[in-house]
Amino acid sequence: MTETLKLALLVCDTPILPVREKYGTYTEIFHQWLSNSLQAIPSHHDFTLDPFDVVQGQYPSDDNIHSYDGFIITGSAANAFETFPWIEALVTFVANLLSNAPSIRLIGICFGHQIISRAAGEQVVRNDLGWEAGTTEIRLTDEGKRVFGLDTGVMDIIEMHRDHVPAVPANFTLLGSTDVSLNQGMVKRYTTSSEKWSNGAIHVLTVQGHPEFNPEIVNLVVDAREKSGAMDPQTVRRARERANKRDDGVGPIGKAVLAALGISN
Repeated sequence: MTETLKLALLVCDTPILPVREKYGTYTEIFHQWLSNSLQAIPSHHDFTLDPFDVVQGQYPSDDNIHSYDGFIITGSAANAFETFPWIEALVTFVANLLSNAPSIRLIGICFGHQIISRAAGEQVVRNDLGWEAGTTEIRLTDEGKRVFGLDTGVMDIIEMHRDHVPAVPANFTLLGSTDVSLNQGMVKRYTTSSEKWSNGAIHVLTVQGHPEFNPEIVNLVVDAREKSGAMDPQTVRRARERANKRDDGVGPIGKAVLAALGISN
């Protein structure tokens, strides 16, 4: 018998037109990534993914929040440290989930990682060292090796950010770092047991990168940011050099996200 997880996707942006024309909305991009990751696992699970456009103030109703097994927060071109009303509302919503809905798993991707960090009391800032763009090698901590199943201590993930979280919130454990950005992901585990979770299971999992991206998406985004002047020529060159490198998005990272949500081998 197949068990179906009910997931909510908090959508924080719209893909640029060239990406949208080929790959669809972020809901479609995330659904494809999770489906591809699920195919690599011998499991009797499936999932549904309900999108909520938080930029437009869309959230599940209070009565419906607890019907979800997990919430995934997407990336965004917006700055997570801004005080725009929709960003402040998102931080408040996530803080409420962390405090008052412990049975719901939380996954943060790039901007989502930063929003969870803010909700947990940590700062998000512009990185003085600049962009990380394209496939990037992450040095994993012991906890990172455990979560992603990578004994080599190295994980490759597609990145596209120049804001970062320079520290780790209280009660979270660091998963990995680069020379450019300390906090490349983090985890918070349950410290008690209940009917819905076991002691040591993952409550919150974040990554600073984009496991849902592929090389073509990277190149399309880099093209747009070069044209707008958001990326300098050196950053553009490095991003294109890294764009087609192998990454762990569908393999170790996708499996770790599914495991955190309750789907494992």
